[in-house]
Amino acid sequence: MTPGSQQYQENFTDRTTPARWQAQQFIDAAWPAVLAATGPLVESVWPLAQAVAALRAAAAIVRAYPRDDGDLARAAALDARADADLERLIAANDAAGGQQPDGLLPVWSFPAPVPWGDSYL
Repeated sequence: MTPGSQQYQENFTDRTTPARWQAQQFIDAAWPAVLAATGPLVESVWPLAQAVAALRAAAAIVRAYPRDDGDLARAAALDARADADLERLIAANDAAGGQQPDGLLPVWSFPAPVPWGDSYL
């Protein structure tokens, strides 16, 4: 492979764009969305959950680092496939006895108030 080549290598290294650590950030970011949609997963559906997260990460990478005009269409196709697989994952997890998510609610975290806090009002 020559520098500037536009061929997919099937893996990421420190010499690819994106670099290995950048691709790993996309992969790590895909998991919370999958788990938020499914709730706790039973072990038997982990392979499908991994596939959904991989598709989401691949779509994000293709969208963030497009090689040509067709990459945005490829990213949309990957997202559509991930959406379909996510529906299958939710159904399979429910059928295997997995729990439903309690709902997507914000988590609030505030520091402890200072003793003189009333003077700020």
